Amino acid sequence: MTKKQKIVYIYLLLLPFVDVITALTTRFTNFSLSLGMVVKGLTMLVSTIYIFGFSKSKWRKKSMIFLCFLFVYFILFVLSKQEIWNFKDFFSEMTFILKYYYFIVMLLGVVNIFDDFKIDNKFIKRVLFITSLIYAFLLLFPLITNTSFNSYSGRDLKGENGWFFAANETGTITILLLLSTYFLLDDKNKKKLLLFIPILFSITFIGTKVSYLGMILAIITIIIFYMINNKKKGIVVSTILITILLVVCSFSPAPSNLEKNRKRISKLGDSRLEEYIHNKDLAHLIEVSLNGREDAFLNDFVMYLDEDTQGKLFGLGWTKCGKDDCSKYDNEVVEIDYLDVYFHYGLFGFILYLIPILYVFIDFLKKKKTHESYYYFILLGLGILISSLAGHNFSAPAVSVYIILIIYMLKNSYTFKINEKEITIMSLHMGTGGIEKYLSSLCLMLENDYKINIISTYKLSDTPSFKFNKKINIKYLINRGPNEKEFKEAVKNKNIIKIFKEGIISAIILYKKKKLNKKAIKKIQSKYIITTREFHSELVGKYANESIIKIATEHNYHNNNKKYYNNVIKSVKGFDYFVLVSKPLLDFYKDKVGDTKCIYIPNTIDNLPNKETKLNKDIIYSVGRLERVKGFDDLIDVIDIVKKKKKNIKLYLIGDGSERESLENKIKKLKLEDNIILKGLGTREMIEECATMSKLYVMTSHSESFGIVLIEAMSYKVPCIAFDSASGAKELLKNDVGVLIKNRDKNKMANEIISLLDDNKKLKKYSENGYNECQKYLIENVKKEWLSLLN
Repeated sequence: MTKKQKIVYIYLLLLPFVDVITALTTRFTNFSLSLGMVVKGLTMLVSTIYIFGFSKSKWRKKSMIFLCFLFVYFILFVLSKQEIWNFKDFFSEMTFILKYYYFIVMLLGVVNIFDDFKIDNKFIKRVLFITSLIYAFLLLFPLITNTSFNSYSGRDLKGENGWFFAANETGTITILLLLSTYFLLDDKNKKKLLLFIPILFSITFIGTKVSYLGMILAIITIIIFYMINNKKKGIVVSTILITILLVVCSFSPAPSNLEKNRKRISKLGDSRLEEYIHNKDLAHLIEVSLNGREDAFLNDFVMYLDEDTQGKLFGLGWTKCGKDDCSKYDNEVVEIDYLDVYFHYGLFGFILYLIPILYVFIDFLKKKKTHESYYYFILLGLGILISSLAGHNFSAPAVSVYIILIIYMLKNSYTFKINEKEITIMSLHMGTGGIEKYLSSLCLMLENDYKINIISTYKLSDTPSFKFNKKINIKYLINRGPNEKEFKEAVKNKNIIKIFKEGIISAIILYKKKKLNKKAIKKIQSKYIITTREFHSELVGKYANESIIKIATEHNYHNNNKKYYNNVIKSVKGFDYFVLVSKPLLDFYKDKVGDTKCIYIPNTIDNLPNKETKLNKDIIYSVGRLERVKGFDDLIDVIDIVKKKKKNIKLYLIGDGSERESLENKIKKLKLEDNIILKGLGTREMIEECATMSKLYVMTSHSESFGIVLIEAMSYKVPCIAFDSASGAKELLKNDVGVLIKNRDKNKMANEIISLLDDNKKLKKYSENGYNECQKYLIENVKKEWLSLLN
């Protein structure tokens, strides 16, 4: 359990005690501000601040939009009620707004926070189980010590509500917890039944119809589900449950209370509602269902009918002023949530209140469901039913928390089909580059054990630059590459029209890049997702299904770029694994990514070629993108120095990139056209040709996380020399595997190249050491590490 999860865990377990303190404060003091109100207000505030300021959840955008609509409604509501434009009435109105819309704001906060904190159903089950025992204790201990409060105030009805305040709220919570306890436990049946007893007894003595009828309904529901899932033992367990229920019901004062209520209802005369509802039976049925709330309902009903259009759209509010006097209706609460919201916040407020609940129900109809989904749906339906009959439950903070937890578990319970033997890899493109070569080797390692899908953001050419088996499914999201080169060229040429045109194209591409990746990630049903860049990791963390195992890989050295490595750290938190391709990267990230497990799995070479180098010419080569990070401008300077001693020195430079023109100009300026040959974008055949005729491989990169090009050169028995500023080179060439030059000293590198070209003995030593070293990176060796991770 993470620190964040522990905070949520403690908060939820403290709620029953907050209710008790609030109840005692309400009963024994005149404080207008209770602990419950403070906690409730802070919870709403924290939820709102978290959604707007900190949430990374996939629900953040929808939550923000809804809260903005809610805020606009409240502004319009206040503007439509000029009679509350004084501090006292405004404070009263805000109190009621917080009371009734707490459920909605809390629901949005829970969805965002729980999603970010990776809180699953198992976590919530544990909370609900312990909470059910806490409630049982807080109801039974006061009963045993004769310190319990009566469930009914000033009425000839019996019931014990522990140290809590509202018996209907307590009854609803304990029923929901009772239903949860059976289904949520994974222990043996005997333990489940034993744990039912204190919970059942605690409910029994409350004495309300909600607790009594709810308890019976809960046991019946449990029996039905038990019979469906465990038919053989269902009869035995059902018999035991019914026996326990009959025993505990014999102690309950609820039957006596129900009989008294029945006699009261039978004495009711003509319904006052008949004046407005011209159907005697319907009016009488409404009064019976209101169960003592008829006057409050009729009061609000009559006032609402008398309102103009503005009043019907924004409701009565809680302060009603006439022309001659002001009279408050703070005590005229129907205590049935949807009726109170409709009357006091009008049609607009009622619609906003219903939207999240309707969304949950529509989502349930659309999703592929499990037995667990149906169970949570029934629990939610029961909570809503009780709220319709037993008083304010959604507006009661204690009850609403547990209904929200059930909604969250319902969301997590839908069937998600995982393709066990399938991997999806997220790639930026399938062109040339170290990461793309890595993908080719990774697929070669895993393609016989898994079905592999590659989702490539850009399509740079008709075929990938590296070899991929035909059975690898490659899907391109954008049928072109980025237009960065075209945009820079337009800016360089100061072509306003083209700048505008390329700017629009760039904006469209960036929009599509995020939108299409997000859409594709949501549809992934593979058991594993492997990402290769921070951009994809961030989206996968937000939008991939929680059941999928998420593996991020990192190939770039950070060069102490704080912004870069902080983005990487942020993107992989919440992933299952973080695969680093070099030990320096592992050492750097392993303590920075929270619970994500860091693993070192190096890059690989596909095979050891049969061809060897010919050590009879002063030929060297280098491979890489023609970008500043590769340091090829320094390599040109090195060759310029070498040429003074080795007139016939030749460097074959394989690669392409944005620095090509600059490098060509420098080569011409130093008159090295006969010594440095830019080969352009390299094929496998071109690299092999250069490797087999070169005496040395030279790397001048400023940074390199691993240096697969060094391993490939070693596989051809080509000795390697590099600046030690590249951590990958520093790791690979240590212990006389190759030559490392400190401090990017170009003169020293040049002199070392001259010395090596004339010393076949040294060349042979580095050749053999490098060849022996590279074998540990053979595909069959690295494959074992990947399969071990996946299995």
